[in-house]
Amino acid sequence: GWMCSGFAEIVSGGDTIVSFSGSNAGFKGELFYSVPHKKGFVFFTNSDRGNMIIQHICNRTAGFDIGWIFNSSYYEQYPSNAIHLFRLYREKGADALLAGIRRLRAQGKLGEKTLDELGDTFMGHDKKLAVQLLEENISMYPKSAIAYGLLGNAYLGDKKYDLAYKDLQMASKLHFDLWDITPMLKECQEKIASNH
Repeated sequence: GWMCSGFAEIVSGGDTIVSFSGSNAGFKGELFYSVPHKKGFVFFTNSDRGNMIIQHICNRTAGFDIGWIFNSSYYEQYPSNAIHLFRLYREKGADALLAGIRRLRAQGKLGEKTLDELGDTFMGHDKKLAVQLLEENISMYPKSAIAYGLLGNAYLGDKKYDLAYKDLQMASKLHFDLWDITPMLKECQEKIASNH
């Protein structure tokens, strides 16, 4: 439960862990401390994606059972295929990334979260690639509420109201819960009714 500004208490499996999270653009910080075991760890990173290794660091240091905290995230904790694919992109470009995705898909090792994460991350850098990744994810995982929500948001930003409405409707039907998409659906309906 919540303790005070920024701090939370996690009671789980006979343990009481005090935690603190900080998140600013380009910087993440986490603190986890077990009161009964008198041990913990602090983690700082100067990367928006840095918190993807928190569980890995926890396993190698304090050994707390906190993995459930990250289960609802559509970003996978380290080690993940997304990290490997980002490296391919950085070192060799989009074609290598797409080849890596095809390879993982053929091997049956491409999980739903991987393309959601890649699509979301590339949205601000290469929207065309992000849309391609999210569409690919929907073809593999047609019940991915997150992929539909992210894709609908991208189309709305591009003023493609028909496509945005279709994907946001599907996201809603699949119980998308990252943010309230009701205002976005309403905006699409209004724009479609007025012929944009």
